[in-house]
Amino acid sequence: MSRLASRASWIRMQRGRILLLGLLAWCVQATARQPIDMAMGCKSNPRLVDRCFVVRGRLSAYNGNPTFRIRRTGTSRLLGVVPSEDPRSLPAEIRGIANFEHDVFGTFTVCPFTPLKVGVMQFVCVESVRDVRVRARP
Repeated sequence: MSRLASRASWIRMQRGRILLLGLLAWCVQATARQPIDMAMGCKSNPRLVDRCFVVRGRLSAYNGNPTFRIRRTGTSRLLGVVPSEDPRSLPAEIRGIANFEHDVFGTFTVCPFTPLKVGVMQFVCVESVRDVRVRARP
């Protein structure tokens, strides 16, 4: 009987350790997902994971998060513009134009907050845009 009781005690102790490790991992992950502060601007933001790059594409508003996404020309790849709620994530010249009624086409300089990963939307901010064309959505 004592052998069975010690085994049950050992199992309870292991479950407690696993629960504690899981809780610790969740806490670390939750603190790592701090909101992106655009006060320093796009290009000089300390949360960037790589250098800024240039893409040609269409900026559109979508339901969901992030609201603004850039579809690269010639691909089905989407870049999510974050933080959506901060107007500084878009350049001033397209800030008032980009909405659910209009698409903005152009050459965008974007800076990545997440690494490039196949099959996953990469999050970026838009540093600048040139060759702007606006088209009403059908």
